[in-house]
Amino acid sequence: MNTQNEIKKEIWIGLAHVKPKQGNDALQGAKGAFAPILSMATDVNSFISTATSFLNAHGFEVIEMEDVQIFEERCRDADVDEELMTLAQNLSETDPVQIDIFQSYIDE
Repeated sequence: MNTQNEIKKEIWIGLAHVKPKQGNDALQGAKGAFAPILSMATDVNSFISTATSFLNAHGFEVIEMEDVQIFEERCRDADVDEELMTLAQNLSETDPVQIDIFQSYIDE
């Protein structure tokens, strides 16, 4: 019998508002962008921490994380794009974060 409490990881989704850090030209000169991001997490705080660390490591400053919820709930409550479904299926312990297409903006 397993006496340890195992914390179940679930797929979470949120909308990341990011700005590129100095030297990051991924947005080709845009001031910032929004992008859906998915991650395996145990709760909202671990999702935000994991997603923020991922984005920071890829040269982005996270301004805000919006509309964070369990992906299964999003699927139940709204129509979910096929691309997001594919990204969710690609999540794993070795690849715990997936990000969709950046929607960039030029002006603040």
